[in-house]
Amino acid sequence: MTTQRRSYETGHKPKCLVIVDETAEWDRAVYYASRWAIRVGGGVVMLRIIETEDQNQQWLGVADIMRAEAHEAANAALDRAAGRANGIAAITPERVIREGAPTEQILDVIDKDVDISMLVLAASPGAEGPGPIIAMLASAVGSFQISYSAPCPPLARPLIVHRPSPSARDRSRAGLEPATPEKTMFIQTEATPNPATLKFIPGRTVLDGGTMEFANREAAARSPLAERLFDVAGVTSVFYGSDFVTVTKDDSDWQHLKPAILGAIMEHYMSGAPLLADGSVGSDEAADEQDEFFNEADAETVAAIKDLIETRVRPAVASDGGDITFRGFKDGIVYLNMKGSCAGCPSSTATLQHGIQNLLRHFVPDVVEVRPV
Repeated sequence: MTTQRRSYETGHKPKCLVIVDETAEWDRAVYYASRWAIRVGGGVVMLRIIETEDQNQQWLGVADIMRAEAHEAANAALDRAAGRANGIAAITPERVIREGAPTEQILDVIDKDVDISMLVLAASPGAEGPGPIIAMLASAVGSFQISYSAPCPPLARPLIVHRPSPSARDRSRAGLEPATPEKTMFIQTEATPNPATLKFIPGRTVLDGGTMEFANREAAARSPLAERLFDVAGVTSVFYGSDFVTVTKDDSDWQHLKPAILGAIMEHYMSGAPLLADGSVGSDEAADEQDEFFNEADAETVAAIKDLIETRVRPAVASDGGDITFRGFKDGIVYLNMKGSCAGCPSSTATLQHGIQNLLRHFVPDVVEVRPV
């Protein structure tokens, strides 16, 4: 495959190729690709491959009947997948049906569509292996000029941090005396679309509901964990989600910051200190609602906008360590709060203008434009 990718050139837009096959994992691949399309303002191409059978059975038109049935089944599968993508991202994917060997057809589709910049395959986590298509493509991945993603949990290797319990530290381990079990904390890290932000998953609940953002050291005074993180030189912002902590840095190197951040998170949870200094379990939801602005005559429109943000947008951006909340609506313009990894993200403009704006305009005709505040 030698065709040069043109996804990000003027007049083009990036596309994600999804293979819709017979495996149980196709839904995960469609979900992943649809979220990606929202984030970057791209498109989705869905490919169904009909593997050719023995064509010697031409008598009585059996081969033609089998081929027609295979195409009917392929269209039904693409209907389901397209409906799933539309429900997630309000997009209408391109549909392609090919006949032949899967690997050859996948490579040919990519070669002929210069806007395809990512191939998504969902791998099975079971003992039977990742799946036949991934196994066949494994040897060809080196020739790809596109990103190759096989989303199967876990997506990132967890970082394992051990802290011995006090009794284990203070007690002698001479002879055959059994050692006291260590307290172990698994902190998983994930990259986000914002290169200045990392997502840290401590393996436990961070907030029972909503989100919280600490944009500076003064705001962090209400949270012992945020204060610890701001003590790390280079940290400029801290954000809490339901089960993750997002940290944003300045120009410092992650290689130097990451160990200190992991240590701060571990120390906080091992200390038993509350997340908030006053012991409350609140979030920024109430404050955000107080800052909202819109005309009462638009209350029904605003309710529809907020429902779409709550059910379609927030779950998608939370997986990337961020949050987007409603701020206001005026003259057809929706104003949104960008938090966590979404704040200052290089791709946030594309996310707003192509992903969220298209979503809202599709379902709410009164929406003309979407802007960050």
